[in-house]
Amino acid sequence: LMWEEGRVKRERRWEEEEAKRKNGQSKQEDEKVEEGSQKEEPSANNDIKSSLFSFATFMARNVKNTVTEAIKAVPEIVGVDDETTELLNPIDDRPLCMEERDAILLMKAYCPRMSTPDSLVGQCLAKGFARCLPSSSPPVLTAGGVVRGTDAVLPNHGMEAFGFSNNVVRRIVLENAREYHSLIANVPTLTIDDLIRALKDQVLEEEMLVRLLKWWPKVCRVERSMERRGLLLKEAVRFDATNLIGERAAPKSGDTNAGNSPSTDADDDVQSVQVRRLESILYYMPNNLMDLPLPETSLPPSLQKEIGLRILENSVYDHWFSSLPFVIWASFVSCDECLTEGRPEDVNIKVMATLSKHFDSLEGYAKRRFVDLLPTDSPCILFDSDGSSNGATSLSKHHAAPPNQLYLPTSDLSAFAGVGVFHKVSKRLTKAGVSDAFLLAMGVRT
Repeated sequence: LMWEEGRVKRERRWEEEEAKRKNGQSKQEDEKVEEGSQKEEPSANNDIKSSLFSFATFMARNVKNTVTEAIKAVPEIVGVDDETTELLNPIDDRPLCMEERDAILLMKAYCPRMSTPDSLVGQCLAKGFARCLPSSSPPVLTAGGVVRGTDAVLPNHGMEAFGFSNNVVRRIVLENAREYHSLIANVPTLTIDDLIRALKDQVLEEEMLVRLLKWWPKVCRVERSMERRGLLLKEAVRFDATNLIGERAAPKSGDTNAGNSPSTDADDDVQSVQVRRLESILYYMPNNLMDLPLPETSLPPSLQKEIGLRILENSVYDHWFSSLPFVIWASFVSCDECLTEGRPEDVNIKVMATLSKHFDSLEGYAKRRFVDLLPTDSPCILFDSDGSSNGATSLSKHHAAPPNQLYLPTSDLSAFAGVGVFHKVSKRLTKAGVSDAFLLAMGVRT
């Protein structure tokens, strides 16, 4: 009787428990179906790009929570000084824009972290994703926009500063997604051959030429193998020498057509641009020749001052440049108007003082051979006109004459008063350091 009395309650309780059990099973089955659909969705989708972006969306769930950690500082190649560091790490202080941040997060989503037991697991996964697009290279973001990985280049020790502004990947973007660029997109790194090809198609301004010549010894110290391509690099360099050569010569007085034609100014602007090849430069100058006339095969003085003599004397430039031999300079300056005509006078005085100092450093027969290089038959020595021919004194006038027509400044010519006109070497030459021994060797009389 008691069992019969509780039967209704028991059956009701059993039905409730059975309903709860069935509801729990249905929820678990629904969750399994949902998870199964998520797992099967990439494989069921035949569109490779859609599956890749689905994977990226899935991976980005964790990346989006660490935006500040994703954008990390760019490591620098530290040099012995600030200039070396800047040459190997060109300044790029522009902050990341929103598009670059989004691109970094997306690229990092394709880059699985290196896992245990071996780092090759991560590399194999990355290469596997790269093979999903066999017919085209994955896109990357460069300074000029989005391009295929094969059309972009990665920076390399400051090489990117020379003509690669559009297709080079910013270093800060590279460092935040290096695995994507190197393993998945297979973006090539800049090489010395790339630099040579780029320089052949451009004319460097003075600032970039100075940077290149300062950068080359620094990068060769980091990568010694580059030094073997040095001469090919020199042959490829062209630069604008307009400002280095100086102002053009003024038109001659007989050129009456100058300025009459309306197109003359435009023609002059075109002609004023002078492009030179670096391979035509053979010498750098010692400091004592910097302000004197120099051959075209030497570095322009202003350019050498910006580069610095210590850099030019680096061993990597042994096959590029050498110090200008004094004998070669003396042969060149002997044909310059400062010695053939004695003008400009201030240049003549500096040149004569330099020649005299070198002459005094020689010994024996070397002095005679050195004098043979000089134009002793030309009016190369200045003299002071004392006005004895017309009875007036004009010490302010300065003229030039051949050495054999002049006398030493210390010569006493009072015994020849009234006989004729005799000139002494200008006292300015003596004050500048021109020795009597040098003047006598050139043929000046006592």
